[in-house]
Amino acid sequence: QSQRSHTMSQRFAVGRHSARILIFSSVACYLPNISLGFSASALTQRIPVLSTISRISTSGPARYFHFLPHQTPMRRHLRASLQHSRGSHKVATNAPEVQEKQVEIVDLPSNEKSQNLVKIRHSLAHVMAMAVQRLHKDAQVTIGPWIDNGFYYDFDLKGKTFEESDLKSIKKEMIKIINRNIPIRREVVSREEAFSRIQKLNEPYKLELLDAIPKGEDISIYHIGSDWWDLCAGPHVESTGALRADAFDLTRVSGAYWRGDESRAMLQRVYGTAWETPEQLAYHRHLVAEGHRR
Repeated sequence: QSQRSHTMSQRFAVGRHSARILIFSSVACYLPNISLGFSASALTQRIPVLSTISRISTSGPARYFHFLPHQTPMRRHLRASLQHSRGSHKVATNAPEVQEKQVEIVDLPSNEKSQNLVKIRHSLAHVMAMAVQRLHKDAQVTIGPWIDNGFYYDFDLKGKTFEESDLKSIKKEMIKIINRNIPIRREVVSREEAFSRIQKLNEPYKLELLDAIPKGEDISIYHIGSDWWDLCAGPHVESTGALRADAFDLTRVSGAYWRGDESRAMLQRVYGTAWETPEQLAYHRHLVAEGHRR
């Protein structure tokens, strides 16, 4: 009888511990961080029940885990508290600090203030058109101006469309052209000569552009080596080697109607950004990313 009473007393004691753990285990994990103007010892003196929680927090609630019956809500609750506490401790002690990469602040030139930048952007538009026609033999070119922050070029792909994944292959072909350091040469021709050459290339959009050039103005053609040329007023760099492969990027594709007319063909427009130095490109990317975050 005495032994039975002793066993029941032990079970009652375990039950009391279990109840305390169930109620206070989540709080116990964070007790060391409590600050109410009192020290930890002062807190436990002023609030007696915290003395029990403090002991659990100090020695670890795992000490009481083996007293709890298996597969009970009480045991599952304590297990979750233990895992949270250990996970939090691991993050606090072992997780490396993530530092944002510092970007050098540089002055970004504009087309209005830098004729060299205009040449770079316009020449890259031509290099892109040359790369696209190498990769897509049926592609027809239209216009490719410089714009704020870069350039674009419109293409007629005969019903096909560009995907974002195509930008990688186009850029790779552009870099090949840049690395060959191909001369870029200007040639002035008569209207009749320009008409004849454009017809041979089967470039109907260029014929429309030729017709739009006022009478009496020079008609100029810019050649990239002997493989590719475009009807263009310029200006351009002297060779593709003057372009930096690490200072430009292709950014996106979109659709655009020829001459902005919905009744005309839907073209594929490829946008790019171009700068004089890789530092300018990096800072431009940083500003774009900041704008998206806002």
